[in-house]
Amino acid sequence: MSITVSLMTVDDISSMYVTVKSNQDYLAELHPIQYLSYERFHEHYANLISTRRILIFAIKINGMFIGAIEADDRPNEYYVGYWIANHYRNKGIVSVALQSVMTHDLVDPKPIIADTKADNVASSRVLLKVGFIEIDRCEDRIYFRLDRP
Repeated sequence: MSITVSLMTVDDISSMYVTVKSNQDYLAELHPIQYLSYERFHEHYANLISTRRILIFAIKINGMFIGAIEADDRPNEYYVGYWIANHYRNKGIVSVALQSVMTHDLVDPKPIIADTKADNVASSRVLLKVGFIEIDRCEDRIYFRLDRP
């Protein structure tokens, strides 16, 4: 199994759309993006890719699109989010992909922030595994931070 992580291109949007649509029952946090028509979905992601306001990384297994990591480059921190197709969950893939992005792509050493739904134990485990620490909790979210040298 060959895991690759690379900046998304416009050519990846169709594969991303198919993956999102076929996994929408498992991707509740992507709402309302998962319910957009193909045209609106394509327009949204093409705009993000062209402006590079948010860096979007494609996670692929043997060349097949299976998930994404988004990194919002804010003035004092990065904010990251990620998702993966249901079939590939709990296999360590997101940990490997996130570590790759944090090490090779987010070159500014500012902190990285992330959050998960409080009941998403697997996602919390991913963040803790790659070095994040829990910094806050509210009724339905857990917030994490990774300070980098």
